[in-house]
Amino acid sequence: IIERFPALSTTVVDFYLTSFQNLDKSALQNSLPNRTKIRIAQALLCLIPAVVKKMNNEGINSLLKDVMMCLTLESQPSVRCFIECGACYILSKHPDTVSSVFGMMETSRKVTNSNALLSALFSILYHHLMYLNEKKLLEKSLLDEALQRISVWTCANNHNVRSFACCCLVLLSPVYDKHNWDLPQYYKIQVDFITESTEYSKLLSKHIEKKVFFSKFNIINDLCLFNIFFSLPQQHSVLENECVMKREIESFDSQMDYPVISGNFMELPKPESREHEQLDYIIRFKDLTEFSSLQKKITPWQIMATNLGIDFDRGSTEKGDLVVFASLISKGNNLGGLSRTGEIFGVKTMVVNNLEVLNNKDFKSLSMTSEKWIEFEEVSYDTTPTVEYFKKMKRLGYTIVGVEQASDSVNLDRFQFPRKSVLVLGRERDGIPVELLSHLDVCVEIPQLGLIRSLNVHVSASIMIWEYSKQHLFADSNVIKTEGC
Repeated sequence: IIERFPALSTTVVDFYLTSFQNLDKSALQNSLPNRTKIRIAQALLCLIPAVVKKMNNEGINSLLKDVMMCLTLESQPSVRCFIECGACYILSKHPDTVSSVFGMMETSRKVTNSNALLSALFSILYHHLMYLNEKKLLEKSLLDEALQRISVWTCANNHNVRSFACCCLVLLSPVYDKHNWDLPQYYKIQVDFITESTEYSKLLSKHIEKKVFFSKFNIINDLCLFNIFFSLPQQHSVLENECVMKREIESFDSQMDYPVISGNFMELPKPESREHEQLDYIIRFKDLTEFSSLQKKITPWQIMATNLGIDFDRGSTEKGDLVVFASLISKGNNLGGLSRTGEIFGVKTMVVNNLEVLNNKDFKSLSMTSEKWIEFEEVSYDTTPTVEYFKKMKRLGYTIVGVEQASDSVNLDRFQFPRKSVLVLGRERDGIPVELLSHLDVCVEIPQLGLIRSLNVHVSASIMIWEYSKQHLFADSNVIKTEGC
């Protein structure tokens, strides 16, 4: 399409760059956002040759800067390698744009959180210099400038930046010998120290070994469709079903500058299997019957709906008439954990002191978006509004059940929850205030064996909520029971 309609090239590349930048910055390896990032980066890499042909020098400089800006975002190495490849390709066709790399390295000295970008820039610069060297286009003045800019980072605070800088010095220094150029004395001292220090040399060797794209990939010989869609993802432990198989790639009718298959990178041994990290993505629930002891991360409502032969509606999952009164709890993490527990076990309503807590960082870190699926109500923790709320709920037929160790408490194992219950939780440390105890219909306590006098309020509430659900929800015939751990 870009060959036939050159005007579309900038629009298409801009769309991919914008899509990439809008994705979750902290996506974990093999998560959906990261797999999406990989596909966008692969598409960008495939588009770049066609786009570069149609651009003037100003456009090339702008494209290179946009591509390198993607490296300022937090991404996994499985994504960054494709962006680095794209930058290297642009440099190979327009070597004069290397000034943009130097400029970005200089800017990084004045910016915080630039460690990932710097490591990528070192990798790009190293590959570019090796490309020019292999093509017999490398000039000593460029190599000198590159080493001068890299060497200052051998004293960086960040271990990764420091290691990449040291690797570049060590790997580029033999180029001077090859051309019978004199390696400046101050670089020679650095290189000798790095290579002759046994411990440092070992650490550096491990670092180089781990960075397969940096140390093993050859921009001239290895940039092919097979490596883009299979070898590079595989070397970065991307899920196998995200890699395009060789037989599929061989059937491509490539109109791009990249060959279908070339180079030696594909012959690298497959990295150690990480199947134990991939079960969540490649095993379906129906396949787990013969592996009963495996951990099963499932979406239970979908399984229930399928087994019952009904269409699943997330808003219509089973709920009881349990109201959790948590206005006395002040910590966002306890409330967030309660929200998650309540949503899982069918709590009808959760009462809090202030609805603003739903936007609290600590709350969100434990709630896992459960607040979207459970009803929240605001009642002040002051005695008067709390007592008024209890009276209102009693008029509606609710029993007020306090979770508290009192002189007349009933043990949980002997308590039958009324269907319409308000579960009152006390303050962290202090429990339910004395002035509220007389307004409770019953106090229930959890039997204990240890010496510590009480459980965390979130833990106590979770045990109570589970007991209510077991008595009223999981006892119903339309809810599937599960056994085991």
